[in-house]
Amino acid sequence: MFEMEMFGARQASEHLLKGAAKSLNMRPTLWEIREDMFRVIRMTFQSQGRRYGGSWKELTPSWAERKAVIGGDPRILYFRRRLEPSWTRRGNPNMRSRVTRDKIELNSILPYAEVHQFGSEDGFTPPRPYIDFRPRDRQRWRDMVGRAVINAMK
Repeated sequence: MFEMEMFGARQASEHLLKGAAKSLNMRPTLWEIREDMFRVIRMTFQSQGRRYGGSWKELTPSWAERKAVIGGDPRILYFRRRLEPSWTRRGNPNMRSRVTRDKIELNSILPYAEVHQFGSEDGFTPPRPYIDFRPRDRQRWRDMVGRAVINAMK
């Protein structure tokens, strides 16, 4: 009987199996990605939509004046200072977030969150997309996943 083992075949197989096992539970990497999502959303709020150029539609003069009179935060989407933390601060009572082995769920339970993201049907409230992930964000997250799998193979 003649047996021949390919040099490194067993080791390569072991490394690939480690990478495959990692890909079945990406939870630690997805936690990191969720933190980066929080950072990106926070930056969009803080820049008033100008993170990648442009900006959110300005407040109407009457609403800006009314906010000033009643002491609300003058920045767009910061009136009660509840919306941004509901998307960016872990543990916020208005945030619903869950990280599983293969996905990230992120939501705000504030009733006006969706209206501000997409605008109202009647056009009264313009869309001011604060969740605005760009190709470079998605690429950064793909790279994080790739690095996690490669590191597991070492």
